[in-house]
Formats: sequence, C-alpha cells, structure tokens
Amino acid sequence: MTKVVLDTNLLVAGFFNKSSASAKIIKKIESGEIKCPWSDPVRKEAEMILSQIPPIKEGYVKKIENIIFTDKNKVEDPPKLEVVSKDPEDNKLLACAVGGDVDYLISNDNHLLDHDGFKGVKIKTSKEFIKNNFK
Repeated sequence: MTKVVLDTNLLVAGFFNKSSASAKIIKKIESGEIKCPWSDPVRKEAEMILSQIPPIKEGYVKKIENIIFTDKNKVEDPPKLEVVSKDPEDNKLLACAVGGDVDYLISNDNHLLDHDGFKGVKIKTSKEFIKNNFK
C-alpha cells in the first residue's frame, strides 16, 4: 500500500476545492487506499493552520483528525533533519516521511519540491501524484 505524508497546504486545498487533486488524495486516505503517517509536529502545524482560516469549520478539522491523525499511523520519534534550508519548518514533513518509511511526500511548496526526493521519499505535487498513481 502506498504511504504518503501530506503537507498542510493540501489539507487547505482539499477544503476549498472538493474536486482538486488534494481532495482526491484525502478521499483515498479516507477509503483506506493510501496510508498517511504523521508525527506530532506535523499534526500541530495542521491543526494550527486549519484553525486560523475562518471559512474552515471545526467539522472539517475533526474529519481530518479522524481520517489522518489515527494512532496506528503515528510516527514516533522522527529523525532530526536539516535538509530544507530555505524554509526550515518544512523539515518536519520530510522527517516524518523518512521516519514513517513513506513512498511520497506530497506538497505544493516549492521549498520541498526543489528537492525532488530524499532517502527514498519522492516529493511530488498533488496533481503529479494523482496523475502517476491513479489514472
């Protein structure tokens, strides 16, 4: 089964555009077609950002918590990485991906996409991921 780590920008995009590649990925996680490991720093960022966008309702945040942030997918003690120098906050996503032994880190953030991949983790946009994995 394919395992992915999602950047928070995909959770936001999935809320605002229900037909987007981001929303399709969230649906595939919900249906069990994709596993989505997460770590405490990734969860903290997602909850903080989602709660700061007024149109995003608490119900959507709860849905994301129930779909993604389940105990069985938690990555305990992800490695400390300093790979993304242009935006060091993005290192937590890459660390989660490496620690969770995932196939893809999915982001629309150029600071991550500039790296293309790291330690076996491919870094792709949501559109690239859907196009290449779910035709």
